[in-house]
Amino acid sequence: MEIKFLKVEFELMTRYGVDTAIFVSYLKFVERNRPKDDYGYFCFDSNYALKVLPYGLTKFKQVRKQAVEAKLIDYIPGNNQNIKPRYRVAK
Repeated sequence: MEIKFLKVEFELMTRYGVDTAIFVSYLKFVERNRPKDDYGYFCFDSNYALKVLPYGLTKFKQVRKQAVEAKLIDYIPGNNQNIKPRYRVAK
């Protein structure tokens, strides 16, 4: 999935930093195109994000942790390659 434009909220950038704002905005974009379960979670593999986001796996995990700690997203890790991680963007 190619992304040419990404709507990033200015308030997220000033409060949490550019990397976290881009990550949360990207998840909001992905959320619109993925099916959700009964609790509002959607499955998403980080390999897809690493192709379009401007950081590697280590930075991706740091930014994800910052977003979880700031309660911008909910994250349930996957158990193995057959069970993907699940995300829910906080409203």
